[in-house]
Amino acid sequence: MSKGLAGTAVLVTRPAPQATALIEALEAADATVIAVPGIEIEPLMQGELAGDALAQGRASDWLVFISRNAVRHGVGLLTECLGETGRRPRVAAVGPGTAEELTRHGWSVDAAPVRGGGGDDLLAEPAFEPSAGERVLIVRGEGGSDSLAQSLRARGAEVALLAVYRRRPATVDPRALRSGWQSADQRVTIVTSDGGIRALVAGLPMVERRALLRSHPVTISQRLADTARALEFSEPPVVTDGTGTPELVAAVRRAAAGDEETP
Repeated sequence: MSKGLAGTAVLVTRPAPQATALIEALEAADATVIAVPGIEIEPLMQGELAGDALAQGRASDWLVFISRNAVRHGVGLLTECLGETGRRPRVAAVGPGTAEELTRHGWSVDAAPVRGGGGDDLLAEPAFEPSAGERVLIVRGEGGSDSLAQSLRARGAEVALLAVYRRRPATVDPRALRSGWQSADQRVTIVTSDGGIRALVAGLPMVERRALLRSHPVTISQRLADTARALEFSEPPVVTDGTGTPELVAAVRRAAAGDEETP
């Protein structure tokens, strides 16, 4: 990867270990990377899983994975459930990153957006068309949005929700937003989660919070751009062309250069 981010400090708010590839790519481009996740991911234990949703998973026509974490914490369980039946439902992912994670775990993907990510992008995919009466299991985190489920039910699908992980606020060390962050020529904050950035902002003391909100936000969706505006970031958001590492690094370059255009 070419150089070009020397003098730019980039705050990565993704939970570990999801941030590893992004951090490596930013450092390869000479950025100063500061990793401060706003949330931590905790898998749900077997006894916390919804038994009725698992039962529907065994009989589902579609399995829809809502995030990389849904894949990481759901595929083992569902592989075991489906192995008992010999069935192979069709598999959908809400974005290319989630599809990539499914492939990495040895699952083939029948429908996923090539760019972007989210329920609306998946619903726009011609390959994803659950028929009325078909059974869809959405694999997600605890307390996730119900908008995709509502849209599918409006189309006549039978939808069940299976939460396989929960998010909890991370312990934030404000010292991370001093020294290298304060002295950088340009400061960029990557926002990949509504709950993550809100928890991070809320967990910082006032001085560090103000410093964070003076940085240039890079977001992976217009919805998160709206979150950045609501939190009163002083710089306009730059929205990425996708959720993968190359798209995020390209958006950081645009933000550091003062390019405010969004896709």
